[in-house]
Amino acid sequence: MLQREKLVSALKGDFFRDNLVLLEEAASTNLTLKELAAKGAPEGTAVFCERQSAGRGRLGRSFHSPAGEGIYLSVLLRPRGELTQAAALTSLAGVCVAQAIEDVCGLAPGIKWVNDVQVGGKKVCGILIESVIENGVPAWLVLGIGINVNNDPSAFPPELQEVATSLRAEAGQPFERERLAAALLDRLEESYRGFPQNLPLIRQECRRRMVTLGQRVVIRSQEECGVFLAEDIDEQFGLIVRDANGERQTLRSGEVSVRMAP
Repeated sequence: MLQREKLVSALKGDFFRDNLVLLEEAASTNLTLKELAAKGAPEGTAVFCERQSAGRGRLGRSFHSPAGEGIYLSVLLRPRGELTQAAALTSLAGVCVAQAIEDVCGLAPGIKWVNDVQVGGKKVCGILIESVIENGVPAWLVLGIGINVNNDPSAFPPELQEVATSLRAEAGQPFERERLAAALLDRLEESYRGFPQNLPLIRQECRRRMVTLGQRVVIRSQEECGVFLAEDIDEQFGLIVRDANGERQTLRSGEVSVRMAP
């Protein structure tokens, strides 16, 4: 199990230090933290668990969460600002995950729009943001992050073995999860303290790392499925794509599923 003493000693910042919740098991860290948030938990509360019995990703997908191998984390934020700015926190989190992995593991992660962090073309991290909106602005947000750290990819479910990997598999060595978790929390603290004034810098770093741009992607929505060229991200971190007829449109994260075209 993650050791609190190691995690706290590795932290440089104070935003999360006094509000760490470490659990052996939970249905999902997002669900646990949403319950705590509804009871008035302070901003900066961070919930870790060793194993999720019902971990979730975007669009209702499950998230494989075996015990003792990954980092399964949710943090509570109470941002002040417009909903469009709050939506950018998914990209902020992706950038912070990529930076923390680079800091600790020496790997070079990329971001696949909208919420996957990849190494070697395969997913190592998924991000899920959930919110409660009051009067058009977020009352609070729960930011869920799951990272495959020391997993053996051969033990992944069959449907994941071709698309997912772990940091250990890519680097050829295991990593101390407490050190990576602390680096991630410190990156999140640094970026969130500058939010939303630092959005241009976040967008620049997100664009630099985004493996989706310049690639043909398959877009699936409830109405249709098609192949597009991914060209850029806009100021709200929507994905700008062009179809075969040269027409452009901007996709929002809640609307579609995106994967790389063969």
